[in-house]
Amino acid sequence: MANPVPITPVLLTPGQYYAASATSGMQPASGDSGSYSGPFMIEEQSLNYNYCRVPEALYGSATYSLSSYAQTMTVGQTLLALQCYADYTIRKSYETFDTEKWQQNQRFKVMSVSADPYGNQYGSVSAGTFGPAGGVVTTQKYYARRPWKDTDVEVTRTAHGFNFFMSDALAPYIMQVPHAANGGSQVYAMNNYEPFATHSWLRGTSLDGARGTWATNLPGGPQGTLHPGAAHAVWDMGWLGQKIGPWMPSQDNTTDVYIVTDALGTMVRDSKLVRDGAAGNVLSPHLNGYKENHEGFAEYSPDRHTWT
Repeated sequence: MANPVPITPVLLTPGQYYAASATSGMQPASGDSGSYSGPFMIEEQSLNYNYCRVPEALYGSATYSLSSYAQTMTVGQTLLALQCYADYTIRKSYETFDTEKWQQNQRFKVMSVSADPYGNQYGSVSAGTFGPAGGVVTTQKYYARRPWKDTDVEVTRTAHGFNFFMSDALAPYIMQVPHAANGGSQVYAMNNYEPFATHSWLRGTSLDGARGTWATNLPGGPQGTLHPGAAHAVWDMGWLGQKIGPWMPSQDNTTDVYIVTDALGTMVRDSKLVRDGAAGNVLSPHLNGYKENHEGFAEYSPDRHTWT
């Protein structure tokens, strides 16, 4: 059997490939039949994610009267909201190969779009950069093969999570729980700027640190619940892709993709992804509920990504 070939991406095109560097033993062997038979240990990992650049609004100014109220907001920075899928396997194979050992690093393709979820256009997006939204896929899995050892064990790991969670407005003041997740689905927020834009508009005011959304969500007041179209707050687990001020395509570069993808791989390895619909404790590892609200597995290694 020939050595593995890159998988075919299914997302938008065009995109830019990031190829793994040439490494000893990574040149493909010829032919469909081989002279080395199993059992072999075959190890693989992959990582795919969707992303959307989201705005963080800051309070600008306001005018007041007894008959009207007008408030001006400004975009302080933009960041990437990420929905990640990762997997890892070790399997025992009795296939026949052209080589006894084989290793290849992980390759990716970024597929960006030029419009945001609301249809706004921002100009030309350079190949290999994030743009306002899109996806990054593994086009070639990390793959390692060697003869099977008696101590080897088959393993399957999967993870699906986000780099943020939904949090009730002013939760620290109402529930006395630091930034607890409210059980809302992050899928709703991925294409909705409102939860992100209201993320920190109270910064610099007396309620700095609260995540305000509804006027009723004041200390001692009623607590809102998440529903489609509701302004709700988002709390991050490590924002990535930060760009200061209103975003434009010229702010992006290909290095952003390397940095964000490697950082996301580290979040998978350290089980820092937040599961969809997380509720309760998300930020305190020593308290109950933390483990249940997170996704990831220690076998994933971002060191297997190559960007040359």
